[in-house]
Amino acid sequence: MGDRVISSRPAKRITVRARRYRIIATVALFSLAAALQLGRVSSLADFPNNFAPLIAISCVVGVLIAVIVERRLTLLVASGMVSALSALCQTLPEFVRSPPIFTSRPATVRLVSLNMYKQNASPLAVAQWIISQRADIVILLEASGLSADARNLLSAYFPYGFDCSNNGRCSTILLSRSAPLSGGGLARADPEDRKGVSAVWGKFRDEHGPFTVVGVHMQRPPPMGDQATAINDIAAFLDTVPRRRAIVAGDFNLTPWTFAMRRQDHILNLPRLTRTNPTWPAPLPLLPIDQVYAGSGWQPVQLLRGPSLGSDHYAVITDLAAAEGPER
Repeated sequence: MGDRVISSRPAKRITVRARRYRIIATVALFSLAAALQLGRVSSLADFPNNFAPLIAISCVVGVLIAVIVERRLTLLVASGMVSALSALCQTLPEFVRSPPIFTSRPATVRLVSLNMYKQNASPLAVAQWIISQRADIVILLEASGLSADARNLLSAYFPYGFDCSNNGRCSTILLSRSAPLSGGGLARADPEDRKGVSAVWGKFRDEHGPFTVVGVHMQRPPPMGDQATAINDIAAFLDTVPRRRAIVAGDFNLTPWTFAMRRQDHILNLPRLTRTNPTWPAPLPLLPIDQVYAGSGWQPVQLLRGPSLGSDHYAVITDLAAAEGPER
């Protein structure tokens, strides 16, 4: 009997399929690299920049694997390198920008801000932890998750407060131990539908004069929400108060690697104290989307991340001292 001839068709099919996958992956990676930079002009294209560090790490690992497998520089490897470089261009500026200047002087204001999550299974534990922090002012987002017991407990320690709609129908609230000079909501449309800005403010006085605190729960990034309009509304309110002693904190649903965050920093015209410390999602945080801004009339003493409290966010604890020297 003669030798059997084994068909090479399956091997050819595998080769064709592998080549097709390489082409698709190459086009996708080049498209991703372009999209990250198109975020300069398109809020929709800016969305992937929220994950820029993860994209950079994934592309670098992918390039190393491809080099080992391919043993040569291919177009696929090159596309991975371009994508990694594009993502790094978004990530590095946040790591190299000048850090806030901390002071060793005693703090005069302690602020706790937390998106507590509407379906939080332990609202009483959240309230007990907040009280244990001995905060002066508390910003709570998605506070509709508070039980009656938790509300009563917080009210005993923080007898003053406002919500973002001025009628108790908004779950973005500001609580304080001392009586505010004034305060109110900055909601538009139905803030619980997340179709408009969900923000609240309070004006207080310390030994250095009045200061304003704004709590913000920003809509999700496009295409899910209109963040640009919302941040302009916050900036318009800040135009009515002395920015030097203003504090803005909350869940901005944005990371520092996006062009939108850079525009937001410029529009708010306040130093952003928070950097790259991730606050979402708990219990394995990857993205820093909870932010704190403070005017030049403040110096940070410390910024801390709270424990996991049954929310998908971690709390941010901010200790501030009045800045020394002449007004800046």
